[in-house]
Amino acid sequence: MTPSICKLPHGPKSGLGLSIASLRDPIGLKYRLVAQFGDLFTFPSPLGPIIQTTNPQDIQAIFSADPGSFDVFVKQFIAPFMGASSILLLTGPKHTKARKVLMPPFHGARMRAYGETMREITERQAAGWEVGKSFSTEKKMAEISLEVIIRTVFGLTDIAQIAHFSRLTRDYIDSFSPLIAFFLFLRHNFCGIGPWAKLQRCRRRVDEVLDAELARCKRSPEGRQDILSLLVAARYDDGSPMSDDEIKDQLLTLLFAGHETTAIALSWALYRLYQREDVRKRVLQELESLGPSPTPEAIAKLPYLEAVCHETLRLHPVTLGLARLLTQPLTLREYTLPAGATVAVDIYMLHRNPALYPEPESFQPERFLNRTYSPFEFMPFGGGHRRCIGAAFALYEMKLVLATLLPLASLRLVHNRELKAVPRSFVVGPEQGAPMVLQSPILPTRSLSA
Repeated sequence: MTPSICKLPHGPKSGLGLSIASLRDPIGLKYRLVAQFGDLFTFPSPLGPIIQTTNPQDIQAIFSADPGSFDVFVKQFIAPFMGASSILLLTGPKHTKARKVLMPPFHGARMRAYGETMREITERQAAGWEVGKSFSTEKKMAEISLEVIIRTVFGLTDIAQIAHFSRLTRDYIDSFSPLIAFFLFLRHNFCGIGPWAKLQRCRRRVDEVLDAELARCKRSPEGRQDILSLLVAARYDDGSPMSDDEIKDQLLTLLFAGHETTAIALSWALYRLYQREDVRKRVLQELESLGPSPTPEAIAKLPYLEAVCHETLRLHPVTLGLARLLTQPLTLREYTLPAGATVAVDIYMLHRNPALYPEPESFQPERFLNRTYSPFEFMPFGGGHRRCIGAAFALYEMKLVLATLLPLASLRLVHNRELKAVPRSFVVGPEQGAPMVLQSPILPTRSLSA
């Protein structure tokens, strides 16, 4: 759909230099563009003009609009990796139906039932870390978060099975190449050579496990508490079940979106906590106030721990922004944006608005104790009707992993300096994975059987 000719907000002129800058230093470019053009401007991307805002009133207007006014941006680039039925790609009534089915496992009592599993996985994984050797915090957090997803989503408990499925999942993620995302002509097998062929081989291996677990769940559904069993049992409003392909696409989405994003957020949180001894001590004191054996529910209610998680997500949003393709005109201020145009919210720069967050570059968890922010001012999980369904689950996991690690692990930063956020396929994470060193062995406090 080609946008009609109309006046758009001013912005930079297109050019090779701008495109290179957006790839090499997207965050540095954000600062320069906001400084030059303000909080609403048009960015001339290779995919067409993108009207970008960091203004809470604009964001409210976007998220308050009819959901039918939007389509998924660059859907054709993501579909081969998540599957056509992924909730990330659905729109309209199909999206509403899928969201209604997928939401319950990630909220309330069902989500809280996974708390002890999250803590046990964290402690067992950390007990295997090597003392005195630098490691990527992001990688270690990814190992924890991926096992959490595999255990809670698929109900796997055998360590060997979990390790095998983890390897397959990581291989599939690592097989992603921007070349096949943006250059559609490369999506051919080429006699088994090249990035597309590699991606397809990895996908087939993952599908074999998904098919086997789906069949196992259908054969023996009794007594299962995992998310897969809930999806198999779920029914749409008309009483029909999800198809096997729909379930598999949602499982793939949970594997991708559910572990890498949380792992990145956790690595940033640890980096900040070990930069700021005063903040770390306050978290530990808050944990100690619960006594020797706190429940996951008690941990999740700790206000300062939650503030630390929120401040981490403010300063280091895993997704720099979100974009929507307009299917109907949308009014922003004095502009009428045409159907076919793209509107984007810059989460990264919104979270650095000094009018909302004084000293925005500073890590200050207290700001979330002193003020409540609207969903148009603080939005690490997106917003509107497409807000991440796993937001509560991810925040719950962050709290429990940090609460488990901090009293047990004596860590130090390899680089006590400001780390840059660098691209990780569809998201961004800390450079070098925020490297740290374990200074002494972790002594387990519980049984570490899977």
